[in-house]
Amino acid sequence: MAKTTLTLMVGLPRSGKSTWIKENKTDEIVIEQDWIRTNVFGHQFHGPAEPFLFAVVSAMIRTLINQGKDVILDATCLTKDIRNRYIRIAEESNSNIKIVWLCTHIDTCCDRNESSPKGQQVPRDLLRAMNIRLEKPMKHEYNELVIVEEN
Repeated sequence: MAKTTLTLMVGLPRSGKSTWIKENKTDEIVIEQDWIRTNVFGHQFHGPAEPFLFAVVSAMIRTLINQGKDVILDATCLTKDIRNRYIRIAEESNSNIKIVWLCTHIDTCCDRNESSPKGQQVPRDLLRAMNIRLEKPMKHEYNELVIVEEN
């Protein structure tokens, strides 16, 4: 069986992660955390539900990788601690780890956010706080890094 790949998207909300996936994915299975949040909890974020969400997403990744599928995680994955949770899963199954880092300027993300439908907007102060928390992916985290720069 060929070695599988777990692709972690890294970037702020409205940085273009989902658009990049639509334009570049081939046979990978996409796991969209926001879709799960919205369809299970009725909205995009609910702090107390995050441990449950992590468990569900982790189980999905494990199952798909064990079936020999390549997986893309469509989530912000802003910090090394968050990424490491998923990287450990990939390492357990000897999968490749690819990071696609969308380096979109915070002002661009804010402008796109304001153009989003009202129920899908991220509060501006939260978006700016997420920008402060964003940690650059480090070499030990991946086998392959794709950097997408937008202004």
